[in-house]
Amino acid sequence: ADQRQPVRRRAAQTDPPRELCGIESIGEPAAMATEARAARSAWMKVKLAGGGGDLARLEAIHAARPDTPIWVDANEG
Repeated sequence: ADQRQPVRRRAAQTDPPRELCGIESIGEPAAMATEARAARSAWMKVKLAGGGGDLARLEAIHAARPDTPIWVDANEG
């Protein structure tokens, strides 16, 4: 890719992860961590609610799968 292109264009040229697991339900941090532990994908996509519990949810998921990159979906609704 041409390095002089805007970042948004360069980002659009990258391939998405091949193994993406989505944690679709927004719940208690412990329940979301259990769901993350059960998933065996290389990436996690996590939906968030936009409230005070989101940081705790992300921390629990990261603790359950510290080796897995997390994509955050903040468009809950």
